[in-house]
Amino acid sequence: MKSVWEVSSMAIMDLTVPSIGAELEEIDLSNCRKVSDSTITRLIGWVIPSDSYGGFPGGESKGAPVVVGCAKLRKISLSYCKHITDRSLYHMAMFAADRIESLDLTRCTTITDHGFSFWNFRPFSALRHLCLADCTFLTDKAIMTIAATAKGLESLVLSFCCALTDFAVEVLALGCPRLRVLEMQYCGSAVSDMSLAAVAHHLHELVRLSVRGCVRVTAPGVRAFVAVSQSILYLDITQCHNVIERIVAPRENLFIKQ
Repeated sequence: MKSVWEVSSMAIMDLTVPSIGAELEEIDLSNCRKVSDSTITRLIGWVIPSDSYGGFPGGESKGAPVVVGCAKLRKISLSYCKHITDRSLYHMAMFAADRIESLDLTRCTTITDHGFSFWNFRPFSALRHLCLADCTFLTDKAIMTIAATAKGLESLVLSFCCALTDFAVEVLALGCPRLRVLEMQYCGSAVSDMSLAAVAHHLHELVRLSVRGCVRVTAPGVRAFVAVSQSILYLDITQCHNVIERIVAPRENLFIKQ
C-alpha cells in the first residue's frame, strides 16, 4: 500500500477483519498520509481476556480470549507516516514486543526518546531490523533503550540522526552484539574514530558498515578499523572529508567505497 495517499485510516483498519487480519504478517504503509496512531493500534491489535466478557461471579470464566487486530503481524513499514507519535511505540511495546521482526520508522519525525522509553516495559526479542533514518530528534537516550531491549538486532539504520553522539555508538556496540548491518550516513558528530574502534572491537558479526558523510572520521581511524574488524566485508566512507588518502583494504574480500 506504499504511497496510497487517499486511502483513509478507517479503510486501512478494515484490514483487521478476521478473514484478512488473522493471517496478515507484513504491511507497508510507507508515505500513506492518513495513517495515524489509531490505525497502528488497530492493526497491531490487543487481546481481551476471557473473563472480561464471559466470566460469572463465583464461577469459571467461559470462552477463549478474543484477539482484536492482526495477531500475526510481524513486519511493519511506516516510513514518512508523519502522524505517528509515541503512542504507537507504547502500543507496540505492550502488545507486539514479542513478535515484531522488522520496523521501518524513516522520517517519522514526531516520535521522541519518550516513546522509546516504553520499550523498557518488555523486551523486543524478535526484532531483527530497525530503520530510524531521518528521525532527527532522537538522542542517545533512545539508543540506550534500543540496545537494552532489542539485543537480537541484526540490521540498524541511523542515517541523518544528527543528535546522536559517540556514546550512542558505543552503547550499540556493547548492547547489540549480533549486528550485521549498521548504517550511520550523515550522522553529524555522532561518528568518529572512537566510534569505529568500539564497533571493531565489539561487533564481531558486522559485515556492512556505512559512515558516509561523517566528517569526524579520519584516515587513521579507518585504517585501524579495517585492521581490527575481521568480519567486515563492505565499508562506505564516501564524503568523509577528513579521509583524504586512499585506504587500501587489507583483505581481498573487503570492499571499501570511497
